[in-house]
Amino acid sequence: AAEGALIFGAVLLTSGPLWGRIAWGTFWQPEPRLTLTLLLWFIMLGYFLVRGSIDDPRKARRYAAVVPILGALDIPFIHMSVEWFRSLHPQAVVLKPEAPTADPDMLITLFASLGAFTLLFFGLFTLRYAVELGDRWEQASSSTPEPDPIGAAA
Repeated sequence: AAEGALIFGAVLLTSGPLWGRIAWGTFWQPEPRLTLTLLLWFIMLGYFLVRGSIDDPRKARRYAAVVPILGALDIPFIHMSVEWFRSLHPQAVVLKPEAPTADPDMLITLFASLGAFTLLFFGLFTLRYAVELGDRWEQASSSTPEPDPIGAAA
């Protein structure tokens, strides 16, 4: 799942500035929401760097498990930055305490896109899971000793 999050985050941080250039005339505006999202992406990248930099797989998993906790602490700040700071991004229009104020056509597009990307994510997740199972199966089968072809102990 972390690999998918890193990929989707990279797509977000690449496509967002392209739209920002068209809408606001600049690729990047150092506002809290964007900066915190970029920080979260770097935290996700840090997870893979920690995991890949330690040779012992057990230690790598243990040390790398701390990194997503830091990322999880960033998420509420990203969400609340929409309410706390006035910036280029609009205030919440879908997840308002009252009724959503977005145009119904925009809501249909939003939820259709959300559904499509959720299916894409689970498809990629399933594919990655199958690859990992294959790798583990191959590793387990190569680590078991081959039986003695003669079958006799000396």
